[in-house]
Amino acid sequence: MKPESIKSILHFYLKEKSSNYDDVDGFSCYAEGGRMSSEGFLQAHSEFYVEDTEVAIPQYEEHYVPLDPENEERAFRIGRQLRHMSIEFDSDHMEAVRNPGQVNGTKSIEFKERFMHVSPSCGIIKIPVIQTGSSNGMAKIAWITEDKTAKSGIHYTGSQGSFDFTEGVEEKTIELEIRNQRETDVCFAVKLYDPEGTSIGNSNPVIIYIVDHSKLYEDEKQVIENIFSPNITSIPEVLTCMCDKVTNNTFKAGLQRLCSNADSIPQELYLGSELLRLTLPHANFSTLRNVFCDFFSYLPELEDITEFF
Repeated sequence: MKPESIKSILHFYLKEKSSNYDDVDGFSCYAEGGRMSSEGFLQAHSEFYVEDTEVAIPQYEEHYVPLDPENEERAFRIGRQLRHMSIEFDSDHMEAVRNPGQVNGTKSIEFKERFMHVSPSCGIIKIPVIQTGSSNGMAKIAWITEDKTAKSGIHYTGSQGSFDFTEGVEEKTIELEIRNQRETDVCFAVKLYDPEGTSIGNSNPVIIYIVDHSKLYEDEKQVIENIFSPNITSIPEVLTCMCDKVTNNTFKAGLQRLCSNADSIPQELYLGSELLRLTLPHANFSTLRNVFCDFFSYLPELEDITEFF
């Protein structure tokens, strides 16, 4: 998706949320040893908001450049729908991420890990696929790679295949080639589909991030390591990890962590938009927006993405 389209969706989402800050009360990362009230949150946003009306209006909107009327309407509808996505989604999905495996008590096949970080020079990576619940009977599953910001043939070698899980077999391995490129901070997915004699577990797809951690500062490395801890799955938890250590790299890691838990494009956009909104007290809006636009550049264009909403 073009940056101007992503900016437009974000513009309408933030505009819809601008007078509704009470729901952030209780996010403990904004003040040491305490909670941040909605009033304190608005004060922290003072460089972005002006009180020239009864509702705080984002100051950056003065410089907003509208799209053509048709796409502007599309962006408006998407922004409004994202606004109405409940924070309960985050809690519900967090529970699913923390308890992967059996679906309704039946056996299932899923990835052992929900996300992986690999070096651009690592060569061949091994991705474990596990059978949970029961290994009795025959089961079959297909898999395929899927471009996101990483592109097959450039950053990695795309592939597809299938596994037969014979009785008693609990784990198989997918091997993929990572190509040694200078460009990093990109990702792709491997997705399971077409199960036979089984179901697909919650840990699907797996997101592979190609990251060169040697270029990070030490404090950034620690924050990112914390963000990708297995028990960090929700917006409040990611924010607590980031606290006042918000940089391009830690914000991008937060986006990666949250969106790896999403089941759909609307959920990815909602989680990313809400993370940006709640991170603003600790970073410059235009900087975060640029990272946000770069991260979501793999999305379809506006005329195509509306079918997902």
